[in-house]
Formats: sequence, C-alpha cells, structure tokens
Amino acid sequence: MIRYRPNVFPISLSVRNEQCFDSVDDLLLHLFERWNRVLSYMGASLPLRPDEIMISDVQGDDPAAGYKNVRLIFVTRMTDKCYKTPQCIGYCGE
Repeated sequence: MIRYRPNVFPISLSVRNEQCFDSVDDLLLHLFERWNRVLSYMGASLPLRPDEIMISDVQGDDPAAGYKNVRLIFVTRMTDKCYKTPQCIGYCGE
C-alpha cells in the first residue's frame, strides 16, 4: 500500500488529506488526472504530460507524518510555465 499526502501547510491538514493506493501506478494515474484538472483550471494551454510528474529517491522516514521510505513528488510545470527546479506537490511512503 502506498500512502500519499499533498504538500500543504500545516502538516495536520496534509495528513488529513492522505489517500492510499494499491500501487505507484495507481498513485501516478490519480496525480496525472488531478493535476491536469488543476492546470486546466489555472489556464494552461497544454495538458500535463505523464513525464512531467516525478518521484524522488527515498529521502528517509518522516516520524511527524508516520511515513516510512518517504519520497517527494514533483511536477515540472504549473500552467504554461516550466520550472528549472521541479515543484514539490506531495509526499508518498509506506
């Protein structure tokens, strides 16, 4: 089981919005669909491509959220602006 929480402050709100997925592929599909809606709402002229969502290597454990093997989830574009440094949209772990 893969646990996902969005990158929002405070951490208690982030943990409250946690979702669980059976696989990383299910998580990526959910993020792809959700962020396409977000970008469309923000006025992006092009839909998000699957390769614009990235998952980092394991960063360690996060005792505050209760996650093990935490990975950061990034997007490389918001609306039509591409970032040199990908933007963190959430965290996943076990």
